[in-house]
Amino acid sequence: MDRSEVVRREYTFGDTSLSIYSRKYAEDTTKVSISMQLTVEQIWDSFWNFGDGPSPPPPIKTCQGSEKEVAVGKETGAAAPAPDLLGLDIWPGALALCNYLAMHPSLVGCRRVLELGAGMGLPALLAAKLGCSSALLTDYEPLVLELAAENIRLNGVGDIAATHRLDWEDPQGTLAPGHPHSFHVVLAADVLYISDIVLPFVGMLQTLLHPEGIALVAHQTRRPLVLDPETGVPGLSRRDEPYEAFQAAVRAAGLVPRQLGALDAGGSAGPLYLSALAWEQAYIATLEPVARLRPLKG
Repeated sequence: MDRSEVVRREYTFGDTSLSIYSRKYAEDTTKVSISMQLTVEQIWDSFWNFGDGPSPPPPIKTCQGSEKEVAVGKETGAAAPAPDLLGLDIWPGALALCNYLAMHPSLVGCRRVLELGAGMGLPALLAAKLGCSSALLTDYEPLVLELAAENIRLNGVGDIAATHRLDWEDPQGTLAPGHPHSFHVVLAADVLYISDIVLPFVGMLQTLLHPEGIALVAHQTRRPLVLDPETGVPGLSRRDEPYEAFQAAVRAAGLVPRQLGALDAGGSAGPLYLSALAWEQAYIATLEPVARLRPLKG
């Protein structure tokens, strides 16, 4: 990670302010209107037999800015996967969750809070300042967690908040003994950007959520890039497949969902949905719908 890309910015939600280090602002990430369902190699391969003969594929810029050569037609040694550094950016779902929590601080007051795919941790850090008993910022990437830990120190909530590396594909190997079914509030913002992570994500909700707890999930609609089953040509889907898969997986897991409403996050993407989940309808029945919220901002 190039630290010259990291900037500090102040955010205010209600009467509470946060100082956050991040790479990009929500104004930038709101412009991301698709979710990537394919690897770069799959996209390139779909074009390989078109035209009068392809040119060698170009170097691909990763999110760190380094070049990755795409090898075609020959065996290459397996390279270590590039780290997923999307968590270094501020996504609009985090602002939506923060606005909601600022208007309803009692949701987190004196409760154990965990954020899945926390990235820079805005919602969990706000929960810490609103009086939760503990706030755990979880993510998979060590570089992301390193900067999230700096945000904890920057906001002076080190006695309440902490970071934890959590692998959704290996929960037993990365969960602490006291984690299962112990968190009264589980937060997640813009984590459903690919269908493959939906089932592991819902599995974490099942594992972590307290029997009387609630989960708040913010999701900005993005149209995935998919291959046409007949032509093999990539194009934008008409559906938000990760979110549809999430809704089905939640019900299959025995969780009760309630969509609190939608916000216009701006940019070219679709609406931003805020959903509440619980093991019983009673725990989310009285939550205020998002339609009554002020416009999305931070």
